[in-house]
Amino acid sequence: MYRTRFKRVWKTLRSGKASHCIVARAENIRYLTGFRGDDSMLLLTRRGFALVTDMRYWEEAEAALKAPAREGLKVRAINRKRESVAEAAARLIGGGSPVICVEEDVMPVSRWKSVKRVLKKQLVSARFGTAGAAVEEARSIKDGGEIRQIRRAVRAAEKALADVREGLMPGLSERRVAMMLHTAMVEHGAEGPSFPIIVASGKGTSRPHHETSERKLRRNEPVLIDWGAKAGGYVSDLTRMFFMGKIPSAAAKAYETVISAQAEALKKVIAGEPVCEVDSAARRVIDKEYEGLFSHALGHGIGLEVHEQPILAPQRWELLAPGMVFTIEPGIYVAGRWGVRMEDDYLMTGDGAAKRLSTLPTSMEWAVVKR
Repeated sequence: MYRTRFKRVWKTLRSGKASHCIVARAENIRYLTGFRGDDSMLLLTRRGFALVTDMRYWEEAEAALKAPAREGLKVRAINRKRESVAEAAARLIGGGSPVICVEEDVMPVSRWKSVKRVLKKQLVSARFGTAGAAVEEARSIKDGGEIRQIRRAVRAAEKALADVREGLMPGLSERRVAMMLHTAMVEHGAEGPSFPIIVASGKGTSRPHHETSERKLRRNEPVLIDWGAKAGGYVSDLTRMFFMGKIPSAAAKAYETVISAQAEALKKVIAGEPVCEVDSAARRVIDKEYEGLFSHALGHGIGLEVHEQPILAPQRWELLAPGMVFTIEPGIYVAGRWGVRMEDDYLMTGDGAAKRLSTLPTSMEWAVVKR
């Protein structure tokens, strides 16, 4: 597993002529090593890597590195108090004319300048470049173990919402519903939510990233719940609508439209298809009746983070490939009145088709809650 990931990343780095790479993003370090600590860095070489961390995470680092070591990678843990990442890199590289690439968009500017200064002093012939999205591109293709964890996260999230739906009623605050959902996800085996849960009611549904508040749910108003669970470090991301009694006719029409948009988008989810074409398929459906009211990208990858590659949006030309896991979440938002969104998680299977990982109903009948 780790050897395969390492080789995939290294292939991309070598295409850019890199001889070494300093990885700074915590999720990228976890992907390559299994290490879950914070404030650490990873030096990649042709045959393995060195993890530079501090004594707070020393036991975790040593335990995590056993798995990649068993797969034949040359690994070591380095105590940052004894040797900085720059000093360790200079020592391990040794000399020559290395090409060192860095995740400089993640590393604070002051820190990168400090690292670069030490490396230039000790490796006078070194050249520097950017790692770009080399690890993120590798992460966009999930292996079997990653997919299993995402499925666990989806199941925990869905079971939790099914529980909470039974207790939805006017008078509950948005924050109370979010707390109920959080608790239920943990009870169903999740580590917790994958992001701050959004519970929007009434006019708040018109804001795609509404801030959950003490506002009370009211009869005959829409309720939008955007939530996800984390399991084994991997996440799910889902959205469902509920109507507390009667569905306003305008919202009902929009609800059917987002369902149709999602269905049209799925027709374009084929291996080798540019992701912008999937977005366009959904957007065309919405624009027929609600032009300009779909204000965000159609979807995004999920994995160790809730927003990963690929990004399903206009002018994004990445090609869909087996192993990608992503959301499809068309929405319609009428400012100051109401909003409707439907979001599910999908896997591109080995035969190049899309498999819906989420199983909750999408019908309007299920969305109506009568209390």
